[in-house]
Amino acid sequence: EHGLKTDSVMGLYRSIIQNEGVIGLWAGNGANLLRIFPAKAVVFASNDMYQGIFRQLTHTPEHQKLHSAYAFFAGGLAGMSATACTY
Repeated sequence: EHGLKTDSVMGLYRSIIQNEGVIGLWAGNGANLLRIFPAKAVVFASNDMYQGIFRQLTHTPEHQKLHSAYAFFAGGLAGMSATACTY
């Protein structure tokens, strides 16, 4: 039933479960998953790539931890790459 007024979040949950069943709590989530899974794959892959580039630029060996500033920048670039690829 659309336009149902409830007093609380729990009331809303109860209403959805009564009207649509438990599966109704996940309605519309499929489209979100189709966007999130590829974005996370790009983040993980590009983060490793950017960290490798920073390792080469700073001559940091693989067994040594990358400086936190470079790791931060690699993560930021990975997030921007994922956004550019998935939106």
